[in-house]
Amino acid sequence: MENSSIGKKIAKLRKDNNMTQQQLALKLNVTDGAISKWETNKSNPDYDILKNICKVFNVKTSYFFDDLSLKEKIVIKLKELKSLLKKYWYILLFLIVFLFLLIYFISTINSFQMYELVIEDKNVTMESGFYTKTKNVISLEMNNINILLDDSNIISRKVKLYTFINNRKIYFYESEDFKYINIFDFSNYEEFISTNIVKKIPKGLYLEINDLNKNNKTTTKTIKVSFVKVYDSKWIINRYPNNKNENFEVIESKINIDGNILANLGFKQIDETNTYYKQLKKYKIYVDLNDDKIFYTKVNKNYNETFEYLYNEKILYYTKTNEKKQKDRCIVNFEYHKKFEKLKCVKGNCNNYKKIYDSFMNEIQGIFGEFSKS
Repeated sequence: MENSSIGKKIAKLRKDNNMTQQQLALKLNVTDGAISKWETNKSNPDYDILKNICKVFNVKTSYFFDDLSLKEKIVIKLKELKSLLKKYWYILLFLIVFLFLLIYFISTINSFQMYELVIEDKNVTMESGFYTKTKNVISLEMNNINILLDDSNIISRKVKLYTFINNRKIYFYESEDFKYINIFDFSNYEEFISTNIVKKIPKGLYLEINDLNKNNKTTTKTIKVSFVKVYDSKWIINRYPNNKNENFEVIESKINIDGNILANLGFKQIDETNTYYKQLKKYKIYVDLNDDKIFYTKVNKNYNETFEYLYNEKILYYTKTNEKKQKDRCIVNFEYHKKFEKLKCVKGNCNNYKKIYDSFMNEIQGIFGEFSKS
């Protein structure tokens, strides 16, 4: 940078204001020798001092830079920026930290991902399938699976789900009831399914069909299940699935269930009553046609859960008890009116009522989905 223009302009301003070098040096808190060096083009004032000179003579900084080259102006601007950063570094640091925390909050605290499951095999069809992941819950559902293989010579058929970890095949689900596969919350299966398995599922999921024929021979067919991401709150993918399931909706609408429908679904009548039941893998489910009610009790290791659902009124009565206690066995007791979105908490912590209701409806969907076809 050429010093002549700045030094000459400082000298001109000082003389126009009848000010000696000593007087200007006193105002700027520098030596009069520094003033002399500037005016004789031996050095240039720092940017901060130059701003003080502008204040003393009531001029803008552009007064000194108008006739400078582009390169000289860039150097001055960089010095100006450096001065600002030096002065306000703590504000800049705060903004960087705040922005980082904001991005972290948006991408984690309210994260929601949804994948649509796709089976590309002419021998197997599926009405719908979804893998959903939130911060606290991961669920997998495959609805209305139809296996179009010849089963005339088949004694039994099982389906399994597996993924790969370190090139090792890991099974995490097995059932003879292959029409619906619903794992609502993987956190409830921590004893059997590790976190590593859950993370690997979207990267490689396989459906395995095992058939045992009359000759006591087993045949196996493996089908790849593809994952198509349809929503991600972290990256805001603007594609939403049509996740409406008619089999699910029919349970939450005014329906007419009769004995013939229940018989077709494998229910048995209790004597001459209007109550029917079906033995499932872990519990019996009952339907009382007089009261339009579905009810069952699930026995767990440390507690029992009782569900009583008035399907035409959309009311779920839920009770959680500890049978080992002699007194005060009830842990949680509430009634949830879905139609009016009202909760009556009778006892215990009822904060999870929506999660319990959704879990119940997913189980009911798998059992009573055929109603939509009646």
